[in-house]
Amino acid sequence: MKPIRLAALVIMILAFVATAFAVDVQRIDKDTLKADMSSYIIVDVRTGSDWKGSEFKIQGAVHPKGNIVDFAKSKGWAKDAKIVFYCA
Repeated sequence: MKPIRLAALVIMILAFVATAFAVDVQRIDKDTLKADMSSYIIVDVRTGSDWKGSEFKIQGAVHPKGNIVDFAKSKGWAKDAKIVFYCA
């Protein structure tokens, strides 16, 4: 199998697996979040330059550097914490 076809196959499989696991991810709209922000940990996952250059940031959101799992452990977040990830 040619490397390009193999890479395409791997990408398709990963996309399928990611979609299968995403079923359990709940979405929240901005009005619900605004109404009860103290119940959530808000994480801005934009890259450094996108984050630095943005004039739009949610007050109180954290911007982790590096691995989000290591960051969460260092902050002592509970395993059942309600975490909102956003990128815009």
